[in-house]
Amino acid sequence: MTEKTLYGMVVYSDYDSATHHIRKCRLPAEEEVFTVDLIKSKKLPKDKGDFVPGRIFDESGALIWKFQDEKFPGLCKIIPYADEYFLCFIGSKGLEYIIPVNRLKKIRRVRTPYGKSITGAGSLSSLLRAKIGIAGKLGISYRASNTEKQLSEIWRKEAKQRREKEEAEIRRKKEEARKAREKRVREILSRPRIVGWTSAGQRRCGVPATEDEWRSLPKGTLVILVTSYNEGGAEGIREAFIIHKSMGGRCEKKNLTELSATEPIAQSQHNDADIEASEELLFEIDGEVVAVPHFPNNGVRVLRENGFDSEILVAVGKPDEKGRLTLTKVGGETIGLRTPLVS
Repeated sequence: MTEKTLYGMVVYSDYDSATHHIRKCRLPAEEEVFTVDLIKSKKLPKDKGDFVPGRIFDESGALIWKFQDEKFPGLCKIIPYADEYFLCFIGSKGLEYIIPVNRLKKIRRVRTPYGKSITGAGSLSSLLRAKIGIAGKLGISYRASNTEKQLSEIWRKEAKQRREKEEAEIRRKKEEARKAREKRVREILSRPRIVGWTSAGQRRCGVPATEDEWRSLPKGTLVILVTSYNEGGAEGIREAFIIHKSMGGRCEKKNLTELSATEPIAQSQHNDADIEASEELLFEIDGEVVAVPHFPNNGVRVLRENGFDSEILVAVGKPDEKGRLTLTKVGGETIGLRTPLVS
């Protein structure tokens, strides 16, 4: 036979008084089993209104609570929430207060400057959390007492502090990551320049970087793409290109040329003078920082004759009295005198 239940409690007796329908229910709690009289006025139609708690008895049968003693002008419901049962007192402004059934024998009512208060019902924090949860479960608002308002303000400040701490930690990690990236870029840019050869015998000189590294380098960097790079140097020269970054920040390979590590047998008739860059300097051009190789001992003509691509941006010659260098493309387009960002 299936047991009859109401609000999760087992109904073991169902009878009528002169004015009410009464259902007696067993409510198991942490320490004992309570008996709850749920009542419904006979004046209400059968399909209208709910059974509400009228009286509660302890395991010995002693009366420990009745609704009339609350002198509450609103409605009382018994609601299961988070493995407990609560008496919930609902007024015109929402859920006013709650009492855990398993603590009915321990509560005391005291008066404060703000009115009547209940003690012994449990910690204020656990009761307020339950109150907020039950109000949400019932789809109604709740009215906070003065002490609940104070606790809510404490929670708000604690939540703000946690949020600020979390945001500070996020910022710290981002800053650490930024510094690590910048350090890695400096390490790559400080590598000794290497030389590769095109199939036409043209020489290309640039920063050795792998497929996983080159996208982190500044716009305008001359890259020699290699298979790997370690303490022993670069291995597997593959191609040369200039890093270009689109308006959206996407990295692209400009003036891409396939290379080999050795000069072709058909030797070029170009000048064999040493034209390796002495350093790589940073300049700001059109609002962006660009890495530019500096050739203090050679002019553009020498670079062009030795197979440098016409679109490569270089700094040539000695600095003037103000420390400025001439920036130009190997093809002949002059950018002008610019001061390096770091000298």
